[in-house]
Amino acid sequence: MRVDFYILPDQQTRQLQSFACKLTEKAWTQGHRIFVYTESDQQSRMMDELLWTFRDGSFVPHGLQGDSGTEQQPVVIGHQLPAPLDRDLVINLTTQLVDTPRMTRLAEIVNQEPARKQASREHYRYFKSRQHELHHHDIHQT
Repeated sequence: MRVDFYILPDQQTRQLQSFACKLTEKAWTQGHRIFVYTESDQQSRMMDELLWTFRDGSFVPHGLQGDSGTEQQPVVIGHQLPAPLDRDLVINLTTQLVDTPRMTRLAEIVNQEPARKQASREHYRYFKSRQHELHHHDIHQT
C-alpha cells in the first residue's frame, strides 16, 4: 500500500479542509474511487459543502455516507469506515489509524496541531514497520 503524508505549515482547520478538497479533486480526475474519512457527521457535512464551493468552477461528484445512491458516486464522505471498503483511496482527516484490506492508497493530511502531528508520527511508524511505500510532501501553499 502507498501512504502519502501531506504536511501543512499551520494549525488552521480551514486550510486542512481546503487542501483535502484540492486533493480529492485531483484524485477524482485521475480516476480514483475515494473515501474521505472525517471525525464526525458535522465535519462530513462541512466537507460535502466545501466540495461544491471550494473553488469557482469546481465539480467533484460526491455524496454523504448513508445517503441514497451515494455508493455509486466516485467520492463518498463519512465518519465511519465502511466494511468492506470498496474504494482504492482513503483521504484521512482524522487522527485514527486507517489500514484496511483492499485499500491501495492512503492520504494522511497533517497540520501543525499537536494532537494531529503526534498521531501522524505514530501512523508513520506503524506503516514503516509493515513496509508500506511511504511518501512525504511538505505543502507550503494551500
